[in-house]
Amino acid sequence: MTSPPELTTAHAVSIAAAFDLGDVVAHAGPTGRGELGFVFRLTTSRGTWAVKQLIHPQVEADVRQDVEFATAAGASGVPTPTMLTTRSGAVLLDLPGTQVRVSEWVDLSEVGPTLDAAAVGATLGALHRTPFQGTRGAHPWYRRPVGARRWDELIVALTDARAPFADDLAGLREELVALEQTMVDPDDPQTCHRDLFPENLRGTVDGSMCVIDWDNHGMAGASQELAFVVWSFAGGRADRAAAIVQSYRAWGGPGRVREPGDFTMLVAVLGHINERACTGWLEHPPGDPERDRLARLFGETAADPLTRSAIADLLDAVASSP
Repeated sequence: MTSPPELTTAHAVSIAAAFDLGDVVAHAGPTGRGELGFVFRLTTSRGTWAVKQLIHPQVEADVRQDVEFATAAGASGVPTPTMLTTRSGAVLLDLPGTQVRVSEWVDLSEVGPTLDAAAVGATLGALHRTPFQGTRGAHPWYRRPVGARRWDELIVALTDARAPFADDLAGLREELVALEQTMVDPDDPQTCHRDLFPENLRGTVDGSMCVIDWDNHGMAGASQELAFVVWSFAGGRADRAAAIVQSYRAWGGPGRVREPGDFTMLVAVLGHINERACTGWLEHPPGDPERDRLARLFGETAADPLTRSAIADLLDAVASSP
């Protein structure tokens, strides 16, 4: 069984001491979870902080660029919480049985794709104008297909295991393979966030925007990330898609969405997320709550699948925008 996450009082005291946050007042959570970690709220005499308890250990040399990129983006006008370092200058803190990183706490609105479209485009435009060239290169997760053979293997395995979503995957198989055949390498690579789903490009309770979770940043195509954001936040509406692109261009964003291949990042990421959900479900034993979480994750795709028709509609919408 998967153990529930926990931030103990001893952990909280150690974190406050290491990051020079003052005395611990309260700690709660997890208040949220992503694929890379669980988020806890830590209140101290110096403020309120987001503590990310990592699911998989990270390496200091790798995560330091997360801070550098986020800091550079903030200077370019991208609203993002400050990531903290310890008294010794480290981003990561190793504790007994866990590893954490800390940032400023921001009161975020509920996750949803209906943020102000112009604000979404402006935020991405500012991000893509950020003068930052990191060393984290391109990754297959954002540009390579899962492949027909692997989809077929999963359909057989999930059917044999009586997975509740096996038929859904089988029904999507032809569209998944057809989408992967449209994938192309980007022609405008730069350092991108690479994870701008509605969970990470958020509204705040005071009505502003906030970009979080920079862990997956690296080289990708600006146009492909723009297409990713258009699909994620248009909600299937042509007017929202056009507004995102118009605002992005007004803010100097260099990307352009002109052809199906510009949706390569989106096709690749959704494919790999679904492949991981299917594989993870098979790896966990019956009765493990993680199976339920992974089934729900796949169900989000099955409920609103990306299709060639949806991409064609978005291309028409952005082509007609000034």
